[in-house]
Amino acid sequence: MKFHDIVCDEDGWSHLVDGVRRASFPSWFLALNAARRSAEQDDRDGVMCSVRFQSMDGRMLPVQEKLEPASGTRFGTIKPAKRADEAPRLAG
Repeated sequence: MKFHDIVCDEDGWSHLVDGVRRASFPSWFLALNAARRSAEQDDRDGVMCSVRFQSMDGRMLPVQEKLEPASGTRFGTIKPAKRADEAPRLAG
């Protein structure tokens, strides 16, 4: 299984694939979109993969998988925070 991870670093948020840094982004949502696109391509290529994010305590948690009817993808939906000081949370 291939892991697409979103982790906090000194430049903002990074997208890692199996522990190798692919890119850094100024926002968590941009990193999530990059991880999703990459995972969707791997999925089309027949590679099993998972999109995860780093929680505040350092654990890697999966982005909730939810089938998106319009796009046919399965790599999660995120509800944005209502206030700037709230962390994003998984849809569910």
